[in-house]
Amino acid sequence: MGRKPILKYRKKDDSITQCWIEKILPHFQQHGFRKFSMDEVVKLAGVSKATFYKYFSSREKLLDGIISYKLNEISQFREALFNKEQSFYERYHNAIRISSQAMSQISGKFLEDIRYIYPEKWKAVEEFKNYAVSLLEEFYQEGIREGFLLNIHPRIMAINDHLIFTQMTDPDFLQKTGLSLQEMFDHYFRMKNEGVIRQRDKFLDVIQKYQRNNS
Repeated sequence: MGRKPILKYRKKDDSITQCWIEKILPHFQQHGFRKFSMDEVVKLAGVSKATFYKYFSSREKLLDGIISYKLNEISQFREALFNKEQSFYERYHNAIRISSQAMSQISGKFLEDIRYIYPEKWKAVEEFKNYAVSLLEEFYQEGIREGFLLNIHPRIMAINDHLIFTQMTDPDFLQKTGLSLQEMFDHYFRMKNEGVIRQRDKFLDVIQKYQRNNS
């Protein structure tokens, strides 16, 4: 399966702009993006306006930098997912851990600002979602082939992921549930890993009894 290219974060000096973004993001996490003027953003970054504008000359350029920075951070899950030096299960759990940590600074307010105020920037989020699902489908195919996963069609598993990721990045849905992006992600993959039935053996006994009585 071909892998879609991912947006790369490249500015004149990544280390400098990354430092600024890391200072700014917690404020956007709490209050959203639209609340801040560029003058306020420059103050949060702790640099002169002239220096800041050499890298981010507008709100749109800044948002491009933030989105590509966060998407590249989340995309590090790919390296963990396909690290053949580790076991299949280690790769899976490491990929989940990396993704969860990277989502910790993405709030519903920030997603809302991107989706509704800068819809053209939202396309990068959608493209990344499709990219991530394509990687997971490839991983599921490997897991089934090697006997690590049940023989469930990998496309079905990938479609399920896609549906959840769509809800996960919907700011209206997050607001209704009261969950953060990271919390929803963690709950979803916990459910996938552990299931939702506590007394699994008892549940299977009930199913088998039902099947016998109706055979």
